[in-house]
Amino acid sequence: MDKLNNSNKKYEINCIGLNDFGQGIFKLGKCEYSVSNLLPKEKAIVQENDYQGVKKFKLVKILNESKQRVEVKCKVYNKCGSCHLLHLIYDDQIKFKVDYVNKCFKLNN
Repeated sequence: MDKLNNSNKKYEINCIGLNDFGQGIFKLGKCEYSVSNLLPKEKAIVQENDYQGVKKFKLVKILNESKQRVEVKCKVYNKCGSCHLLHLIYDDQIKFKVDYVNKCFKLNN
C-alpha cells in the first residue's frame, strides 16, 4: 500500500529556473526541488507532501508573477498536466525547447 504523509507544510519560495520538464526550480536549505506551473523569478507559496519518503510540492499561490507568464486558454490545463509550458509566452517556449535540444546534442557528443 502506498504511504502518503500529508505534512501540509507551506513555504514561501523564489523560482530560480526551469528543469528539463519545464517545472520551476527552487531551493529549501541546500536542496533543490521543483514544482509545476512556476516560472523563473516568480515568488510563490508551495505545499509539501511526503510520498513514500520523497518530498513533492504543489503550487498553492503565486505572489509575484513573471512578465513571461500568460493566461492559459486551455480549460483542462490545470487538470491534465501534459503541456508544461503553456503559461510561458510563446517566444520563450520556443527558446526553452531549442535550448533543451541543443543541450541533448551536447551531452551526446
